[in-house]
Amino acid sequence: MSGIAALFCSGCDSYLDVVPEGVATIDNAFSNRATTQRYLYTCYSYLPNPVSVWDYPACFGGDEMWWDFDQIQDENGIYVAQGYQNANDPYQNYWDGSRGGKQLFQGMRSCNIFLENVHIPRDLNEYEKNRWIAEVKFIKAYLHFFLMQLYGPIPVMRENLPVSASPEEVRTYREPIDDVVSYIVQLIDEAMPYLPMDNNAMRVTEAGRITKPVALAIKARALVWAASPLFNGGNATLAGFKDNRGVVLIPDTPDPLKWERALTAVKNAIDTCHLAGHALYRYTSEMAGMSDTTKLKYALRYAITEKFNPEIVWPDTHNAYSLQVKCMPLCELPNYNNGANEWCATLKIAEQFYT
Repeated sequence: MSGIAALFCSGCDSYLDVVPEGVATIDNAFSNRATTQRYLYTCYSYLPNPVSVWDYPACFGGDEMWWDFDQIQDENGIYVAQGYQNANDPYQNYWDGSRGGKQLFQGMRSCNIFLENVHIPRDLNEYEKNRWIAEVKFIKAYLHFFLMQLYGPIPVMRENLPVSASPEEVRTYREPIDDVVSYIVQLIDEAMPYLPMDNNAMRVTEAGRITKPVALAIKARALVWAASPLFNGGNATLAGFKDNRGVVLIPDTPDPLKWERALTAVKNAIDTCHLAGHALYRYTSEMAGMSDTTKLKYALRYAITEKFNPEIVWPDTHNAYSLQVKCMPLCELPNYNNGANEWCATLKIAEQFYT
């Protein structure tokens, strides 16, 4: 009897250590080029959506636009605009990924998983592997940058914590703002040699993919933020901002050299955009007798509406229909329920326009 029990117990570990069929594992995710590419697009999926008007912080929540209050009430951006933002359960919470915010820390973890395993597939050629690594490094840098814009000093996710990490290891501290910016710049610099420059064909077939102009533009923005009074001394609101260890998270003394670094980065980004064929939009299909004023109106309109025009450096592939239709004038009363004319500029903004 005891022999039977011993035999049964000796097989327990191998018997129970079986992954059910159909359950995805890391090995499956990187088994070949196709599955690895799908994981690459998973990393892309964590990029915040700039046309998600109720959930993207830059779209709604201030006094630049207002809405038809009778039709739209229960949206995250509207609660912010009405002054209902709170610290306990924030709207548009990109730190925790709730109330309309994306789980950006989870996105960083996915990027780290990709970087740790992209070497596994044997049918992935060296060019694609290097390019995909560069794209994911940029995505990781951008997620850090996005959080930095919202929250200032943040934890830097250089590597994933193991599942066995202790509670003390999980409680990651924020890092000083200069260290956060340095890490963003480091990732982008590492990615630059392997990113494509840009071309007209890419703008059609690979719209939204990361290129050298995109990477350098975000690097320049990060360095401008670091040089600005918000994070470069002189901000009375954040003076003496330290963690409970006494580490200073935002410097109190301005450093003018940060502006020089930012200026160099901006110039480099502009020059690279020009090399890639980007330029300020010019309306060229003018009709005979068209006045300069009319030409300017057409240029301003088509700079927004003309697909793949040279002024667009990083095209967005999300559906912008909801943003466009709700800003359209209400031309016909029977079409009141089609969503048009739900948003418009406030009187304050209209009065400021001509100044």
